[in-house]
Amino acid sequence: MEAQQQELQKHLSTELDFAQADAAERTRELTMASHRVAEYSRMVDRLKDIIADQQAQLQAAGE
Repeated sequence: MEAQQQELQKHLSTELDFAQADAAERTRELTMASHRVAEYSRMVDRLKDIIADQQAQLQAAGE
């Protein structure tokens, strides 16, 4: 009985190690994705500024 319990504990410990490694990898992936989203958001903001500047120039040229 003791040997079975030790074997089960060893198996569960190994499963836990795999689950923790997987969680760490997924956390890294989510962090990288979050950084990409922030970068894309900054790019969109810059494009909006460029468009607004061009529209202002066109309006000024048309007046």
